[in-house]
Amino acid sequence: MACTRQWISMWFPDNEQFPTPETGPGHWESVSVVKCKSIKDECVGVVNEFGICEGGTGDEVGYPYPGGGGGSGEEEEEEEDPCEKIKANFTDDRFKNQFNALNTTENFNKDHEVGFYEKASVVNGSTIKSFNSTVGPSCGNTAPIPNVAGITGFGHTHNDNGCSNNSYTIRVPSPDDIMVFLFKMVRQSYNYYGNYSNAYYLTVTSQGSYNLSYTGSIHPNDLSFDINKLRNDYRDLYRDVEISTVSQDKIEKVFTKFLKEKVNIDGLEVYKVTPTSSEKLDYDPVTKTMNKVPCPN
Repeated sequence: MACTRQWISMWFPDNEQFPTPETGPGHWESVSVVKCKSIKDECVGVVNEFGICEGGTGDEVGYPYPGGGGGSGEEEEEEEDPCEKIKANFTDDRFKNQFNALNTTENFNKDHEVGFYEKASVVNGSTIKSFNSTVGPSCGNTAPIPNVAGITGFGHTHNDNGCSNNSYTIRVPSPDDIMVFLFKMVRQSYNYYGNYSNAYYLTVTSQGSYNLSYTGSIHPNDLSFDINKLRNDYRDLYRDVEISTVSQDKIEKVFTKFLKEKVNIDGLEVYKVTPTSSEKLDYDPVTKTMNKVPCPN
């Protein structure tokens, strides 16, 4: 096996209307991705964590080969079903109160986004969580998230109208929403809980609320996205859609198509949610339709 490490840096703007470092404030975040591939030559001995053969006879007793011999490998923690996790979130009064506080006509008519974030902290050996409110700038397209460790969940509004005349917002998650979820919440969920199922990203709109979940057992390896290309792909898909008059079903179908064909990460899923129900939205590229799969009550 041979492994390589790649460092990827991504710019997170404070305001999506000013998406680059040259046009507005924000911050950089970097992650490293290790990619491994098998090679045909057999290593007689021990392969270290970087995929390098260190030699040796391979006869030493007690080497923890995965799956048997000399000890058992670490068991992978089972991920919780997203339907169950969404239901569990809404049974937590702290989460439910934050959601209800966002889901108001007053918020949708504002000229800025409002939101909340869930932060995990380790206190006396136990992981506890807290909820904090956040408010975005006037005419901005984001509610800021602190650049600190432990943030595993986030919820925010998308307003009904933009600040410019006759402008309408897209009432589903944006490309930046998806990237922040993968770079921040998914990684921090594993760091603090040992799983990815605790990570969530909510977009609350007047036409419905959408929950991003990740069902994979390992972190997505390919995070080398060109965020500007994703933004352009997103705009291209919605260019022919009359946002102010088209049905929300059409808006959702375009989003699931974008998620399936442009983002294309196994395990990345979107659910339309309320405090009492949820359904998975999934695009079928063969039939070119969007399927709605209700979660069990």
